[in-house]
Amino acid sequence: MNTRRSILFIALGVAILILLYLSIQQRNSYTWKQHFLQESVDPYGSQYFSELTEKVMGLDSLNILSNPIQESLPSAANHSNYVFVGEGMNLSSEDLDQLLDYVDLGNTALIASRILPTDLIDNIYPVPCDSSQWYGLSSSWDTTAQMSFNHPDLLPDSIFLFTFYARKKVSYYDWQFISHLHICDSLEGFTELGKLNNGLANFVRIPYGQGYFYIHTNPLAFSNLALLERKGVTYSQLVLTHLQDGPVYWDEQSRISLDIGQRLNGNSLFNKNLNSKSPLQFILGQPSLAWAWYILLAMGLLYLIFRAKRKQRVIPILEPNNNTSLQFISTIGRLYFMQSNHKQLALQKMRLLQVFIKEKYNLNTREFNEDLVHRLASRSGVNINHIQHIIQMHQNINTGNFVSENTLIDFHKALEKFYHNCK
Repeated sequence: MNTRRSILFIALGVAILILLYLSIQQRNSYTWKQHFLQESVDPYGSQYFSELTEKVMGLDSLNILSNPIQESLPSAANHSNYVFVGEGMNLSSEDLDQLLDYVDLGNTALIASRILPTDLIDNIYPVPCDSSQWYGLSSSWDTTAQMSFNHPDLLPDSIFLFTFYARKKVSYYDWQFISHLHICDSLEGFTELGKLNNGLANFVRIPYGQGYFYIHTNPLAFSNLALLERKGVTYSQLVLTHLQDGPVYWDEQSRISLDIGQRLNGNSLFNKNLNSKSPLQFILGQPSLAWAWYILLAMGLLYLIFRAKRKQRVIPILEPNNNTSLQFISTIGRLYFMQSNHKQLALQKMRLLQVFIKEKYNLNTREFNEDLVHRLASRSGVNINHIQHIIQMHQNINTGNFVSENTLIDFHKALEKFYHNCK
């Protein structure tokens, strides 16, 4: 048991050391997760885009919103800009009302997200065109996407190529765009500013009150990886020209992952493959969670190996059997003595002597004849005359009607002398 327990403790210690090593390695390496964190230099972080925003807008720093919009976004018309970059966007009803009021006062909101909150679309799309509801963004499945602008002042003939990489390898990706089902003449002021591949709208302007919502369906274009090349920087600069001069409020609070965004906006049909992901696929898709999962399985296997054998139950400690015969006889003897039944007490003592001789010397004591007396004297080393004296006293007691106390005492002394001298 101690050996197995030691092995389990050693295995647990090794697993902890592996986790610590992987954690340190994770800190010192890049992750390819599309988190778009503002301070991250990971391939799909957005630190380079935030720095470019400061440079283009002529700002000393951005106003980072780390609290909910309802608490941190101003409610005045200060000619400012709200910027959000992420896979998915989650707004509470209070946050949504605050954002709508903010744009309604004449401010600008730039949202680059693969999933748009349904409640937001319901408010900025007053007429759903020919469709009865918002079906979400559509997608084009490819490794590379072509993006361009429609405005003549924004290099309309220039094509900007963006390629998706997964762990340094070119991989297929869902490039989102707004379906023609959601674009119609009834949308007053709706403007297509940019397109994806063959004329698919991926950058649009939607008026709301005195301000505008700018919706971009491919946040990947603003990632650190995209801005490593000059074409990516130029594309981002042209998008930022749509913002108005003034402060920029960068939203870090409302960002959520793609999977969570799909669950919150369950009517989205743009990516059935990702919608069908199981929790295990999500875990295995995250390096740290995957390692934790594998270590958990390894620990479970070790437990089965060392604990699967049937354990023997604990053997209870049994107290040794006590010989109560002497106690019983002693009790009977005291009873006879208290009743002055000296004869029965003497006969009982003789029976004890017979049992003693039988067990110790293997002699049959049913009848004390001359041959038995000689053999007992030889084996016990007691004088033959003393043995004969005991036998004679026993015969007298057995045949007599009355036994005095003195006779009992003499018989007892004779027996004690035998016990003391026998070998």
